[in-house]
Amino acid sequence: MSTLEVSGLEVCYGKAKALSGVSLEVGEGQVASVVGPNGVGKSTLAKAIMGLVKQSRGSISFMGKRIDSLPTQERVKLGIGYCPERGGIFRTLTVWENLKLTAAAIGAGRESIDRVYELFPVLKERGNQVAGTLSGGEQKSISIAKALLGSPKLLVLDEPSAGLAPILREKLVEKLEAIKEMGVSILLTEQDAALAMRIGDHLYFMEHGTIAFSGSREEVSGDERLRRVYLGL
Repeated sequence: MSTLEVSGLEVCYGKAKALSGVSLEVGEGQVASVVGPNGVGKSTLAKAIMGLVKQSRGSISFMGKRIDSLPTQERVKLGIGYCPERGGIFRTLTVWENLKLTAAAIGAGRESIDRVYELFPVLKERGNQVAGTLSGGEQKSISIAKALLGSPKLLVLDEPSAGLAPILREKLVEKLEAIKEMGVSILLTEQDAALAMRIGDHLYFMEHGTIAFSGSREEVSGDERLRRVYLGL
């Protein structure tokens, strides 16, 4: 069974179509990378999966059940974690307060916080520090940690490498690989095609709100035209 199936998804902002007939799948325990430049609909796709924008057509299924009629909080309760491109943290609160409040809101216990501390030990070290004073990479770690507190089966990550220095992108890849090892399926949207290629089991390339091409990592890496057109290699 696939963790997530999106079929024929359409989202409109007024008369403009942001997504048109988007279909994709995230296999159980796998990473699906959605690749494309700014403005092609990647963030809209992530928001639609979470119920943060309204779809006009298509279906979204999670663990074999339709969820497109459910509000965001119900999707989270079912086991979908979400890390937005920007924000996702309470900047005026400490790291510990960010995690404690989120855990309380979703009914997660202290053991959930301890688990994310194991994955992100720097957050435990900076527990009493105000979140907004941390580096960009550390703030992104808080956002991902918050999304993991509910022990999700699927983690939706929208542009996690945006604004990060190259060395921090390397650390991000390590963390995503660790999350995958935990058995969590991941839907990743990314402008950084090379990063998406490294972590993704399956890749979807977006153009103008549609999926222009999809294939496994092996299929993409073995196709010189795709590597040149989409990956710039």
